[in-house]
Amino acid sequence: AIVLPEITAALDGLEYKFIMANDAGGSITITATDQAGDYYQGTLAVHSVDADDGFAANGSSNNIITMNATTTGGLLGSEVNIRAMWKVGWIVWGNVLGTDATGATPFSG
Repeated sequence: AIVLPEITAALDGLEYKFIMANDAGGSITITATDQAGDYYQGTLAVHSVDADDGFAANGSSNNIITMNATTTGGLLGSEVNIRAMWKVGWIVWGNVLGTDATGATPFSG
């Protein structure tokens, strides 16, 4: 589990890049503070064997990204980029790789 710091003016522009160097053996989570100004905004593309699906964070309650190596990505080569934008939230973009034909949103909260 990865826990992001609360976004403050001093952290504005802070950026993280998470790259899967191995397949996820179970669920991997990236969690932000559950409060206004720290929710996820942006999209992640989930690529699998038979389909490509894009999912957007809602910007108002999504503060968890879960990769499970199947429907929500997390296989070797998956990449999640996250940038802090003070008073806006965590801006998310990236491509995650899964095995199931139908992807599912990695965002929750």
